Amino acid sequence: MRSIRVIRVQKGANMKGKFAGINTGVISNCYSCLKAKFPFAGKNTGEIVQDISDKSIWQKCKSKKRPLMFVPENWHSYANQADIWQIGSRKEFLHWAQLTLIGDKDAINANIKLAKNINLRGKKWQAIPNFKGTFNGNGKRIINFKGDALFSNNSGKIYNLIVDSINNSRENIAGFVLKNYGVIECCGAVCKLVVGATRGRPPKSGGGFALENHGCIDRCYCAGRVAKFIFPLWLKILIPLLIAASVLFYPSGLPYKPMPYDRGQQQFEEGIDKNQNSVSFQFNMKAEISLKNGLCKIDYINTGESQKNVVVEVQITDADCYLATGVLAISPGELKELADGGNYDPYKSWTTIARSNLIRPGNKLESCKITTLYGGKYLPSGQYNGRARLVYYHPLTHNREIIENSFMLAIEVR
Repeated sequence: MRSIRVIRVQKGANMKGKFAGINTGVISNCYSCLKAKFPFAGKNTGEIVQDISDKSIWQKCKSKKRPLMFVPENWHSYANQADIWQIGSRKEFLHWAQLTLIGDKDAINANIKLAKNINLRGKKWQAIPNFKGTFNGNGKRIINFKGDALFSNNSGKIYNLIVDSINNSRENIAGFVLKNYGVIECCGAVCKLVVGATRGRPPKSGGGFALENHGCIDRCYCAGRVAKFIFPLWLKILIPLLIAASVLFYPSGLPYKPMPYDRGQQQFEEGIDKNQNSVSFQFNMKAEISLKNGLCKIDYINTGESQKNVVVEVQITDADCYLATGVLAISPGELKELADGGNYDPYKSWTTIARSNLIRPGNKLESCKITTLYGGKYLPSGQYNGRARLVYYHPLTHNREIIENSFMLAIEVR
């Protein structure tokens, strides 16, 4: 027999909750593992029925951030949708959201169905207002945005959708929806709620999933954490001073593990002895990778005018790497932890596919070794857009310097 608890909170309670700030409706079969010293619902005059013991819907998860995960075939909700507006790209999703913001009735009352995951790439998000249609997330995710919530007011039905975001506001915040008057089923919110990051003024109320629920929320969860740390003005001033002091007292930069010299380098010209910090280089704007010999041709010259040893890294974005190979340099578990953290953007993160060792000033390196990805995979044949990242090291101490350079690079793999 299932264990069912009905929880009621007295009026006048704190309007910040791990799941909902205010509840006058019904919340059933939901859970929150948001790391915060708040009650499940801050102010509750409705009904909260917690029943997450049904093993056909929920199953244990190894993640500490989310102890339960859903069984998709039994957890998802289904509803008949007519005149479906299918969204299959970031551009299409932004177009629809913009229409709702200007009050387009067709967009507000639309029957939406997501065909693919949507990555908003760190976009500052304005919550979708006054939604009255149906939104079928189709088990997909909308990730990587910053704002108050994904939805502002919902009077329709939203189901089968997971969002992953960073939420901050002076007034009110929530992981999924600010005010719900309709139905939300089988949805999840993985969020970081920043409750004191705007001039030290925490929001009036907030919830891990919903700010206010006046409708029905069923079989939903929220995971993540609440960030309360506020940078005081004196600390904002002190940190740059500490960094500057470290450079003055440690001219070789911050200590890192020293790198060996690259055996493939050849002296190109005499180094110029100057008592200053300077870098100078020549680089071919195209990198050619041979899968047969495992080398990447870069034709890099660390000119004699340079005062630094350098390591060259050839990289492509995580998004392009995963699209081409299905893996990155890190394990799937590490990738999942990054994605669950809420700050990860695969379009702004880079995977190294070739790397040199230290190259002395005045030396030339024709080729460096390619690096393996997870599971021993390599980037397959094709044309890619990437970048060259130059990491500098002190020539005497071999310690890594603070400075580095990067520039766009055409990559051909054969």
